[in-house]
Amino acid sequence: MGSGDDMKELIEKLAAKIDDLKTSLDKLAPLAPVAEQLATLPSKVVALQSSAFENQEQVRALNLAILRAENAQREGRAHAEDNGDTTGEGSINQSRQGPVPPPENDRPPPRDRFRQLPPEQGRGHYDEEEDALDNRFHPRVATPEEPIDARCQWLEMDCISDKQQLEQSKARCTALEDERDLAEEENSSLLEELAKSMQEADHPVVEKEEILKELDMEKSKMEELKQESCKKADLM
Repeated sequence: MGSGDDMKELIEKLAAKIDDLKTSLDKLAPLAPVAEQLATLPSKVVALQSSAFENQEQVRALNLAILRAENAQREGRAHAEDNGDTTGEGSINQSRQGPVPPPENDRPPPRDRFRQLPPEQGRGHYDEEEDALDNRFHPRVATPEEPIDARCQWLEMDCISDKQQLEQSKARCTALEDERDLAEEENSSLLEELAKSMQEADHPVVEKEEILKELDMEKSKMEELKQESCKKADLM
């Protein structure tokens, strides 16, 4: 009876190992579609954010050009009023004399150029706060020493984060595959020990046949699990 108990214990250990292997495969299954999506995600994110960044830079450059033109126009009107030209003849004489030199103070655009000023303020002198430089409207020009990729450090950080997640997923898949291989090796060794103990045991033929049937069922389960793991590994 001692050898029969040993065989039952080995069968229980084998069943526990098979359950552990099935749990590992269940954990591995959701990672297959995630890894495939993460592989193409960084390039799509970079392309989309780069396009948005370039469009934003073009809009800022256009806003800056409009604001500078408005400032130059206001400076020209103020200069004409200071010279006493209210009939518009100053502009004609000015065109005859040649091109007008640029204004002395090339003011940067105010922050809220679309704000409606009260009637008492009119178009007077700007406040210092409005004359302050607003970096949001300054297009950043790429130099030969500084490629466009250097301007988008936040894009690179997103790509690095996505790559790290992908590497972590791949490492987890590899660890689960190693765990599966170890479980298969342990199961095969347990089967060999069980077969040896059955050969050495002196049991009736009926009991041996039942144990053999049980072993065949366990082997078929292991084969099914192995096929499922191979299919999931192919998907990865």
